Amino acid sequence: MALYEEPFDDPARLARDWIVAPGMAIRNGVLSFAPDWNEGFCVGRTRRHDFSDFALTVDVRIVRSAVAMVLRAVGPQEYYMVQFDIANNSNVVWFHTFTPAVDEGYRLDLVPSDHIPREGEWYRMKTVAEGNTFTVSLGRPDGMLQPCATWIDQHNTYTQGAVGLWEHGGEAGEYRALRVEQA
Repeated sequence: MALYEEPFDDPARLARDWIVAPGMAIRNGVLSFAPDWNEGFCVGRTRRHDFSDFALTVDVRIVRSAVAMVLRAVGPQEYYMVQFDIANNSNVVWFHTFTPAVDEGYRLDLVPSDHIPREGEWYRMKTVAEGNTFTVSLGRPDGMLQPCATWIDQHNTYTQGAVGLWEHGGEAGEYRALRVEQA
């Protein structure tokens, strides 16, 4: 059984079940997330805050530059994020920890990977969160998932919270069929 499932086919449901950010729109079962170039970053996240250990699966497509998933968001400026940013480096997976506890407002770790999505193609991405360890797998929507990256938050910043989507101004992604299950 899924803990949470979002097929992205109903704009009214999205507005009810999600904290919706500027630039989020549903068309033909696909959530497009493209903020204005000058907007800076935006976060769309579920209103559910009871996720602890979980497996998050979603189909993603990089439209321009990057896609990202939010893991364990506990507030607007307090969350984990895993990001594929091919504009800056197409050989690493980015793991951000947004927290007011550090000077710049976030920590960033880059994990090398041979499996990074290419712009314009659909991929299935699965992230398993167990404690402070995050394991990401990637593959074609109809194929096998391959290990992509593993990251351990040494600070163990957040233990539960919402899941969601993240984009920065100038980046654009598409998402469909998000599913959260127990790890």
